[in-house]
Amino acid sequence: MKRFKVDDSYENNVPHNILLKGEEYYDDERILDIWYKKKEITSYISGNEIYRVKLSIKNNKIDYCTCTCPYFIGNNGICKHIIAIIYYIKENTIPKLKE
Repeated sequence: MKRFKVDDSYENNVPHNILLKGEEYYDDERILDIWYKKKEITSYISGNEIYRVKLSIKNNKIDYCTCTCPYFIGNNGICKHIIAIIYYIKENTIPKLKE
């Protein structure tokens, strides 16, 4: 298990409604599975479908992130699923993937 630190600088680049929906997804416990391997965190989250979120944290900042949802794939930026995972990471320890 590992605790990751994430500063709040990402919030400046995310629309307020996405932050609120992400917080709602976190509060509704929509995260189905989450783990880390090396420096990458992978998770599955329930939305209209089940989406995969991957992100990396470097120097307490989001280094990169991806989501398989249409919003992210449409190049609209960070989605509510990624925000939900960030909120989860800030509050919980993350298990290491067993190899």
